[in-house]
Amino acid sequence: MPATPNMESALPYLYVLAAVIGMAALLFFRHNRNPRLKRAVWIALIVLADLVFFGLVLALRAPGYFIALAVLVSIVGAWRSIRLTRFCPACGGNHFPIDNGMVPTECRHCGASLAPPARR
Repeated sequence: MPATPNMESALPYLYVLAAVIGMAALLFFRHNRNPRLKRAVWIALIVLADLVFFGLVLALRAPGYFIALAVLVSIVGAWRSIRLTRFCPACGGNHFPIDNGMVPTECRHCGASLAPPARR
């Protein structure tokens, strides 16, 4: 889908939006200790970040094959991130899968067991 001239003028705003979202997320996840709230905000953050990314891709007038690749990578990345990220119920620590995609089973901060998030 070709980008309109209005999308090109939105490019600086999308960069600022991405930076603001990133800084707010950094502060929130660093200082909040509520694992249920973190889980809910994490899912919303992943979806919002993907939407901003798609806005940037469209504003940069990427070709169709790149847009398709961006959609595929974003869907796989969001699914993996939401499914594998754990938040400690005892101390509220963040645990992201960094070792070959292995899901952490215990908190590296306090040693509590990390159960998978409850399905809704």
